[in-house]
Amino acid sequence: MSYYKKLTATDLIKISGFVPRNRILWKNEINEEYSHDELTTEHYYPEMVVKINST
Repeated sequence: MSYYKKLTATDLIKISGFVPRNRILWKNEINEEYSHDELTTEHYYPEMVVKINST
C-alpha cells in the first residue's frame, strides 16, 4: 500500500512562496465545479487548486 501525504498549512505556505496566494484555492475555498468532470456523477474534491495565468 502506498502512502499519501495530505496537504497541510505548511505546504500551503511553501507553495505560496512561488505561486501568488490569490491563485491558490485550498480547503473550503474550493467550490463544486472542481469536484467532478463531465463524464461521471461522482464528486471528489481536490486538496488544492492552483489557477494558471495562461495556457
